[in-house]
Amino acid sequence: MKTLKIFHLFALITSILTLNNNLSNFLVPATLISLIGIIGSVLFFLKNYNFNYLMIFWICSQFIYLKIGDFSLDLSQFFNFNLSLNIGVLSIGGNIQILLFIFIKPILLTKYINQNITIKPYTENSPLRKDDRISFMSKDIKSNKVIGILNYELDNLEYDNIIFEPIKSERMRKAGVILRSVNHSQKINATVTYDY
Repeated sequence: MKTLKIFHLFALITSILTLNNNLSNFLVPATLISLIGIIGSVLFFLKNYNFNYLMIFWICSQFIYLKIGDFSLDLSQFFNFNLSLNIGVLSIGGNIQILLFIFIKPILLTKYINQNITIKPYTENSPLRKDDRISFMSKDIKSNKVIGILNYELDNLEYDNIIFEPIKSERMRKAGVILRSVNHSQKINATVTYDY
């Protein structure tokens, strides 16, 4: 979450600075993107993760750079450095903000934060007991994975830590999980289905 906090602080500051720079010409499209960045960041810091798509839109909207004669469309926030292809009066390209795309997966994972997630084994040969339904509370995001706390016992070993990574599937909610024992001496890797 530390990385996401830094990202949202960056988004908030650059959006406010862009808004400040456009006070005299408030009707430019970059102002709308600034407002989206401010609202999305504030909602993140208020722990309302249901509006994460605002920040994804904020990131994606800044990438395109277009200039036709005197008309230009550049939605970048505060920093603007672009690489473009020029054909006569047409200039089309992308801004350096493409680097922000690395934050899209962690932003998408925020919908799992502070959720009670229930998992059960996906396959018959799973290391988890076939009939077990394990619930855990998700707490953090690290390295594009959700970290959670659970209370689970298997073969006289207690497991208190889970690493959860959703797997893209069209038919069902699947995830890869790693359960770690209390003293971190044992771990279980499994594929599971989940609900939250």
